[in-house]
Amino acid sequence: MTSESPEGAAQAAGKVSDRPQARDVDGFLRMLVRFCNKTRAGIGVTVHAGGTIVSGTLIADTEYYQLLAERVRIALPDDESAEDFAGGVDRWARLIAGEDGKEEPNGEKEPADQRLMSTRGTSYLHLKDAAIGSSLADLSPQERVLWRGRLSSIDGWMLGAFEPTV
Repeated sequence: MTSESPEGAAQAAGKVSDRPQARDVDGFLRMLVRFCNKTRAGIGVTVHAGGTIVSGTLIADTEYYQLLAERVRIALPDDESAEDFAGGVDRWARLIAGEDGKEEPNGEKEPADQRLMSTRGTSYLHLKDAAIGSSLADLSPQERVLWRGRLSSIDGWMLGAFEPTV
């Protein structure tokens, strides 16, 4: 923004803009997320987001959704609405992977929605077996979770998952 634009002039005058500011996304991290989405590889990473450290295995978006559905089913085994939710998550995973097109009367499958498939890996990263804490010393070896974070919210990252000792 230059001081010639209305926003630049407001900043120069000490005024804060009401419009949200777009954050840069690390291009290499975005490329790594796309790689995991495409190949279903799992890569250890540690990210720093808004003062919190998250360390785990970077996984494909589809694997994240499949694990989420599985955990909902385990947590609420006899709950019909939980099964409906988990089934919806399963369908979403198949759609974004391009595996759930509509079946035509002749038995052929129509390709899944290309708009959904084209959005893969552009906004979020997905970790499994994630440990979360305010410092590396705070990462718990016992509590490992699924974690989803916005790429634009990542302040820094490194290859390798931190493995806290018991």
